[in-house]
Amino acid sequence: LAQKAMSSAKCVVAFTSYATEKMKDYADVLLPLAQFAENEGSYINIEGVKQNFASAVDPLGEARPGWKVLRVLANKLALDGYQYTVLDDVSSQLDALVGEIKTDRQAEWMLPVSISGANGSLQRFTDIPMNAADSLVRRATSLQMTADVADGAVHINKALADKLGLSSETSVKAEQNDLSLTLPLVLDDRLPDSCVLIHGKHKQSAELGAWFAEITLGKS
Repeated sequence: LAQKAMSSAKCVVAFTSYATEKMKDYADVLLPLAQFAENEGSYINIEGVKQNFASAVDPLGEARPGWKVLRVLANKLALDGYQYTVLDDVSSQLDALVGEIKTDRQAEWMLPVSISGANGSLQRFTDIPMNAADSLVRRATSLQMTADVADGAVHINKALADKLGLSSETSVKAEQNDLSLTLPLVLDDRLPDSCVLIHGKHKQSAELGAWFAEITLGKS
């Protein structure tokens, strides 16, 4: 849907660190953005404290930090309020806008001691492997050869597989929320009994829907 919308737009300007073939098809202009290590800026850490960081290396080629690209575009369009020369100018204005607003670090939920469904049903849970989501590492061929990627498979321990009459050489039929998919099976004894792990960020399993829900498994 996004590609269709951009393909039908009168003009598309893409701010990107990558020039993919699909992007070249729908974009009229590609403006190269610096990667994270080539950027400077700030973030709010897990303690709710703002931390500044500097760039580790210079941007490659004509790539520039996002704030510089936006500033130059605004200047070319003769817009007011974009006379920044250094990042501190942007940061100071942001601090003034944020004012005394503070993050709330109080957890209002607790991890359950155990998960059990009605009548002993299986429980699906999901994680997103590090090398499956980040725009930089998911394009690294070497990292995609590691175990830390989304594989589109159903992961259960051997005890559960034996109980269901399944083996790692077979595919498994996974049913969730009135949807059914046939997926590869991976035996993983790190998982607790009655729990099914299916990674997020994989097109093969995306149709199943909710990442945490009751699920049934059977022979395909």
